[in-house]
Amino acid sequence: MARHSNERTWKYWFKQPIIWLFGHKKSVGNFNFSAVDSILIRPTGKALGDAVINSSCVRQLKTMYPHARIGVLVAGSNRAVFECCPQADELVDEKTGEMWKQRGRWQVLLDMPDAFNTGTLIGDKLLSPQMTMIFHKKHKPYFNTGNIRNYDFHCPPPESACIAEFLQCSEFAKHFAITPEAPCLNIPDSAKMQAQQYWQNGKIRLLLCPQGSQRQLPEQELADLLNGIPADLCSRIDFMLGNTAGSGTYLNKLQSLCNQSIIIRLAPASTLSEYIALVDSCDIVVGVDSGSIHVGCATAKPVLGFYANHEGNLNRWRLMPQPGIPYLMVVSRRKCASANDTFDFPLEEAVIWLNKQIRKCNNC
Repeated sequence: MARHSNERTWKYWFKQPIIWLFGHKKSVGNFNFSAVDSILIRPTGKALGDAVINSSCVRQLKTMYPHARIGVLVAGSNRAVFECCPQADELVDEKTGEMWKQRGRWQVLLDMPDAFNTGTLIGDKLLSPQMTMIFHKKHKPYFNTGNIRNYDFHCPPPESACIAEFLQCSEFAKHFAITPEAPCLNIPDSAKMQAQQYWQNGKIRLLLCPQGSQRQLPEQELADLLNGIPADLCSRIDFMLGNTAGSGTYLNKLQSLCNQSIIIRLAPASTLSEYIALVDSCDIVVGVDSGSIHVGCATAKPVLGFYANHEGNLNRWRLMPQPGIPYLMVVSRRKCASANDTFDFPLEEAVIWLNKQIRKCNNC
């Protein structure tokens, strides 16, 4: 008990100088929302799905401010996504030295992560924007909206709002009629041509993405879904499993549970840019709640997504398909304590939906 108490005390005294030095800014006062010339976005997170969903906000901002410079802070993995977002005029590496170079270059900073941390507080001070807007922020013991005031507008969205809808719930909505924008990625032609080579010619391209960073669709449940495809259709399908950590072991078990007419290949190892192009090259995406199914939506593919029965996650990270593109979200039967509890799915509707999409492709 004493050790934990000492640890809390140490953290408290370590955090206090951070709050004093970086936790406040001078209020912008009466901000003129009609005269914005540059906006920098710090995305919700660095993962694939975070970036895809935040690309919707980039599109909305460019619609609101067509002549403004729109930038995005990127860190490693999410750069590949925003490189496919033509509305993003500039990508800025979220590194201390680079943010110092960007000091004073951005009029507005949209800080979208759901919590303050030391790195973002220092980064905001280095960037020194005229106006900063924050959205949902968790109450953390040391950094929270009670002791941090480095922003001008706090716009917590309702619990029912998807991340792609945050701007519609913000101060911007008082000045603009903001319409929903589904994620949309433009894949370079060279990457498209490369990805086409991974598939068998003349077959329906079914991409299976049952594994996420902390989530997995049980092999038996995916096998039950695939076994619901009529044998005559299976011979016309190229089944490919996304290549992630542990996918070889997963494939071996999945293949053993599938009917003999189903032959599944493992996708080649790839960079994130190549993987995005692979998703773009398929006909149908079947996947667990992860970045892959959001890429599927952003590249206008029919998507069958499997989600834990977790209300908060279903609201924030639901699928945002492009207009007219079919999709189906399948939710676990049981209420889940965690968004990572991706199992026990009702498959009847999913089997019907998948066969319908396959037949559509077969008739093309």
